[in-house]
Amino acid sequence: MKRASQAIEIADLIEKLQFFIQGAEIAGPASFHRAHLRTDHVELSVRIGRHVISGTTPQSLDLVDITVAEDWRGRGTLKAILRWLEQRQPFEGIYVENVLSRLSNHLRQRGYEEVPGSSPPCFFLRTGQLTAIRA
Repeated sequence: MKRASQAIEIADLIEKLQFFIQGAEIAGPASFHRAHLRTDHVELSVRIGRHVISGTTPQSLDLVDITVAEDWRGRGTLKAILRWLEQRQPFEGIYVENVLSRLSNHLRQRGYEEVPGSSPPCFFLRTGQLTAIRA
């Protein structure tokens, strides 16, 4: 039963994320978009941003913060969100801020690159790199 409710809640969160992305795409690159998306067990803060990456400033969907209820941790919530975003390919990339060390290796395995000089570490995946990602 918990797995079914988790799948429904993740689907709800992804629907909210899709709505946020569509609104930002319609508004265009000059607008500032930020949202705090919530379900019963997950809070996700996102924004549309630009960061200097290898001498360029691509527009990205920024995962600013994610909080998962303790009894839901380690069950693939973030992985499901990343997988959806990687398939959706929003803007010019996906930027993950303030990454804890245990998540760093997972992001590297998915093709994300650590942003030089970021502290705590941040990771970026350019949408053109998405063909190399493993599910």
